[in-house]
Amino acid sequence: DEIEEPEGINPNSFEYIIESVKKSVIRDYYKKHPTSRGLALSLGLSQTTANRLIKQYCGDIVQVE
Repeated sequence: DEIEEPEGINPNSFEYIIESVKKSVIRDYYKKHPTSRGLALSLGLSQTTANRLIKQYCGDIVQVE
């Protein structure tokens, strides 16, 4: 998958690069582990942090049950 570009950040900045990679990693892991608990365990995060990241980066991903 192509890395999606974050909005409002200079595309030549370190912050832009880090934000792009972070979004890509969170989205990829969320597709493999589609719960906040699964994402948290797979990445070594708290479930609270996983929830925040899911809301921030994965709002357009619809999970089918």
